[in-house]
Amino acid sequence: MIEEFRDKTYNDYVKFNFRKSTRRLLTPCSSASNLWHWVTNFVPILQWLPTYHWKNDLSHDIIGGLTIGVMHVPQGIAYAVLAGVDPVYGLYASFFPVLFYMFFGTSRHASVGSFAVTAIMSALASDEIMIQRSEMNDTIDIIDNRTISSISYIEITTTLAFTTGIVEIVAGILQLEFITDYFSDQLVSGFITASAAHVLVAQMDDFFGIKAPKFHGLGYLFKRIYSILTHIPQSNLYTVCLSAFGVAFLYFGKTFVTPFLHKHLPFNVPIPFELFLIIISIIFSHYANLHTYHNVPVVGVIPTTLPEPRLPRLDLIADCIPYAIGIAAVTVAIHISMVKMLAKRMKYHTDSKQELYAIGITTVLSSFFPIFPVATALARTMVGVEVGIRSQLIWVVAFVATVALDVMIGLIISVLFALMTLIFRSQWPRWERLVQLSATQPYFDNPKRYASAANNPNIRLYRFQSPLLFNNVQRFKLSINDALIDWETKLEAFNDSKIVENLQSQQRYLILDCSGISYIDCMGLNILKEVVSELKSQGITVHFGACNTSVRDSLEVAEIFETIPKSCFFPTVDDAIAVISNLRISNQNKIFAAESFHDNVVELKVDSDMIAASNSSNLSENCKIPT
Repeated sequence: MIEEFRDKTYNDYVKFNFRKSTRRLLTPCSSASNLWHWVTNFVPILQWLPTYHWKNDLSHDIIGGLTIGVMHVPQGIAYAVLAGVDPVYGLYASFFPVLFYMFFGTSRHASVGSFAVTAIMSALASDEIMIQRSEMNDTIDIIDNRTISSISYIEITTTLAFTTGIVEIVAGILQLEFITDYFSDQLVSGFITASAAHVLVAQMDDFFGIKAPKFHGLGYLFKRIYSILTHIPQSNLYTVCLSAFGVAFLYFGKTFVTPFLHKHLPFNVPIPFELFLIIISIIFSHYANLHTYHNVPVVGVIPTTLPEPRLPRLDLIADCIPYAIGIAAVTVAIHISMVKMLAKRMKYHTDSKQELYAIGITTVLSSFFPIFPVATALARTMVGVEVGIRSQLIWVVAFVATVALDVMIGLIISVLFALMTLIFRSQWPRWERLVQLSATQPYFDNPKRYASAANNPNIRLYRFQSPLLFNNVQRFKLSINDALIDWETKLEAFNDSKIVENLQSQQRYLILDCSGISYIDCMGLNILKEVVSELKSQGITVHFGACNTSVRDSLEVAEIFETIPKSCFFPTVDDAIAVISNLRISNQNKIFAAESFHDNVVELKVDSDMIAASNSSNLSENCKIPT
């Protein structure tokens, strides 16, 4: 079946209709049922809560909620310190986002809240903004003769969270969830691992009980490590001992105690060693008066009441935008990849576009309370899940760039490297020859892999595995030329000159498998016309198989079918080969019939001449005049 016949039969080609597209956008407002369907999709809790299995699921959710809640407490306090704000704000960052995400999220397992990477990125951004504002704070506004108002770190982080949420919502409106496809598992893994190095170094001064100066900019991590090493002689011995005990307690508990309990107990519940460590440290610090007598820093009194909602500092939004974009990129990449992985693992459906709205709205609503930017925490959602490695090189680049330079710069370099790999792959795509593995089966593969594959010397099949774009059209044309040279070489390899002459005199066909061409631009369309014209002048007919809808639409819009007839396009490669084979058989039958007719004519002519000669001889004898 050729494409032209299929279009006429099934009316396959449908042109863009602006009126239908507008009507589709207004569908939610067309009726009450459609509006309710849209609302329930935007607020998924309206879907799953009425059908919730209270008897079967409630007990499991309570146990899981308590376990995750226990993990939130120590992580929230620790990550607040990383973000450069008071520890209580980490508890707020662990409470409000969870509450709001419950209404808008589609994932059952993603734990949104405080996260080490966003905390350290918030701290770096807050330091930069604070430096910029402190320089402005020393100036006098000449117009109304007043000093610029001072700001606090929590005001910066709250506004940063608000701006990050706005960026995420805008990404959802623009349907930019596809950008997360460029954040491969290896890139995210390398970035997170390198960010852990920043997290570790950021806590070293607290570990030793020293006050080392902070640094900013490229390579600040190594400067900070050097500064910490030079201040180690000033360490507080009691702080070092308490910190070392905490590390040993967590390591021993997670490495030895947890596997032992899981092996001998009938249930498998994570042991909250972090919470146990906090309780032990509080009791020991209180009764030993470590803060009073040994100058060990403590958190202090934590408020027991919730803060009142307050609008973020809108005058800081412009300063926060560059940092918010980077934080939003990291948050969305980790969140979407985590949600997809969990949904696939647990076999339920999630909506990536809705997740963009969910994480954005959650962050915006939470920013009306004193928090810092939040994200899906790996430690609470990826326990026991291993990251699958495919490209070791991207992981190494992401890790080295992030450690050696800066968290934001490392992210940018990692993404740029991933994009460069895509560019290089499209610049030098794979071009391979295919042969039919069996004369009776539509299976095709590289002839180098299957020596016994069926091979017709006058039919060549090739596959171009990339979109045909401006950056690889010359590569495409060069591949065609190389294929022709190889084709001629293989024909001349026959020892019998008559066979070579016979094969070269026959019609030859080049079939292009377009299944790997997902898109084609203007220069790609032009190169197709050029290649077809050149091959036609050499007696080679080009056919195309397995063009997708996008490519066919581009061909239709560019009016390619006026140059290359639709009869050269086929839904599948097998259809193209079948039509060409039937056409060659038909031509051979015509040639055979013509040759047979010619032989018969010659034979008849010879017979008639012989008859005429015989008759003439007889006539001469019969007509002899007697002497």
